[in-house]
Amino acid sequence: MFIFTQVFKNIYKRQRASLAFFMISAILILFVIVYNENINRIDRQLKEHSLVVPVTGHISNRNGTVFEGLLIPSRFSSGIIFSEHTGEVQVVTAFRGTFQNTILYPWEENIDFPISSVTNLALYAEDENITIEWLPGYNEDLFDTSMPLVMMSNEIKGDAYWLTGDVVRLELYYFRPDGSRFMSLDYFQTMDLQVAGFFEFENDALQDTTLPQLILSHPFIWHIFQEEGMDFYSDSASFRIIDPLELNLFKEEMREVGFYSLSVTADPLGDKGDTLIVDDSTFVNGATQLMQTLLLQQRFYPVIFVSIGFIVFFVSYLMLQSRRQELLIFRLLGVSKRSCFFMYLIEQNIIFILGKIVAVLLSVIFISHIGIRGLYPLFIAYLFFGIGCITSLLFMERKSIMIAVSERE
Repeated sequence: MFIFTQVFKNIYKRQRASLAFFMISAILILFVIVYNENINRIDRQLKEHSLVVPVTGHISNRNGTVFEGLLIPSRFSSGIIFSEHTGEVQVVTAFRGTFQNTILYPWEENIDFPISSVTNLALYAEDENITIEWLPGYNEDLFDTSMPLVMMSNEIKGDAYWLTGDVVRLELYYFRPDGSRFMSLDYFQTMDLQVAGFFEFENDALQDTTLPQLILSHPFIWHIFQEEGMDFYSDSASFRIIDPLELNLFKEEMREVGFYSLSVTADPLGDKGDTLIVDDSTFVNGATQLMQTLLLQQRFYPVIFVSIGFIVFFVSYLMLQSRRQELLIFRLLGVSKRSCFFMYLIEQNIIFILGKIVAVLLSVIFISHIGIRGLYPLFIAYLFFGIGCITSLLFMERKSIMIAVSERE
């Protein structure tokens, strides 16, 4: 009890010195808060940059000149689809097919349709400017699964009246390389598909023989080929990086998949889809500058905390130098060295904590809410304050009473 009573008496009796130490403490803590907030601001800018500047990519030929009409092995397209770093993945695979139940078209013996399978129907409709009409009970989420569903163009639909659950039998053919610069069209299998809805290209000028008349779900096609143990080749593939800050992790993952690097000397007319092109230059340029600034400021953190320790050491030591007479009186009155040590330590801690509280209040008013993350630097700053304060007290305690008495004030 004596120690705490004497601590408050000392603070009141030495108001100017206490006020000076209080101001120094508040300024030091306020500087740490401002510095930490500046680091947090750069970190927020970096995260906002990753949201504002999207990073997209495509699979191309080795020369980087062809993005559609490729032969993309399923291991490459699957690597993009199943990566945890990709979103809005669109893999389009071209097929050909005929209806077996030709009662739909009694005036034709054989109807040959261009067919596409897509991974994301909504994205495909947006890219190709397509309007979609769903039959009751069907939607995009259901279509983008492995269910045997098919979308028909209005041209094929004709005047027939379709109901939910109607089925068509489709004879499907797929493209594969034949060892030359040409592709072979091979029979795959005959399948029964439920009609989920209809689509139409809004721009009539786009109506040509290359556009699909039927759209299948890529997961459905992929599942069948996997069951048959067969490989198939997609026509095009594009994607978006979910978190551009993990771009390097994505690139490393794609290297393990086996993608080749871009080569300007490769055949510009090549159709092998084995090269990954990521449009990241805009993001990387902005992110690099922010990262360099962030790392530079983070590296100065240790310097700041060590400086706080040294400042507190010198200030505390100078204050104790002016109080040697008081210290000697306590010692001559029988107060133990340990009690004197804790008395001065508690006194300086009280003043420092008060300065810390004022600094935090000022930062909340004029800067922003600190948050839990902002408390860590304050804790470290307090730790270095303690180191500086204890070191100065121990340095003073090294002197004996008689030697200190003989020294001139």
